[in-house]
Amino acid sequence: YRKEQIAFIFQNYNLIDSYSVLENVMVAYIIDGYSFKEAKVKAKEVLKFVGLQGDVHKKATKLSGGQKQRLAIARALAKDSQIIVADEPTGNLDAENGAAILELLKKVSKNKLVIVVTHNQGQIEPFITRKIRLHDGEVVSDEVVKEQEKTVSVESKNEIENKEINNI
Repeated sequence: YRKEQIAFIFQNYNLIDSYSVLENVMVAYIIDGYSFKEAKVKAKEVLKFVGLQGDVHKKATKLSGGQKQRLAIARALAKDSQIIVADEPTGNLDAENGAAILELLKKVSKNKLVIVVTHNQGQIEPFITRKIRLHDGEVVSDEVVKEQEKTVSVESKNEIENKEINNI
């Protein structure tokens, strides 16, 4: 279940430093079974969504903290899972970049369950719909902060592609 349904965004990014921005995202598609050509097209699409379309040839080591976090999000989106777990996604960022990353995660949450693990409750508060507090591995509180916005069910990319293939 974890392998197929959950993507991770790590606080320390876990990027492949010697790879370009494009290659870092392509690798997720290639692991998922896409051809090199398909992976390149799809990677460019997801990089445009996160605002990194102008940095595709930069090495991961040359990116700012905000850009690295956007790249980590792009790689998680490339997995096309229904759940994304973000571990301290703003932990290494200044306030401005942190807010931009949270806005991006809010957009992502329209179609996926986004779980954010953070110690910075003040920064995340405007974006959350539910708050679960843990202490020593136990749930100590679970509250609905605001109702989720109603969204139309969105099919996964794989379901849409399978339908398109079957209609040919």
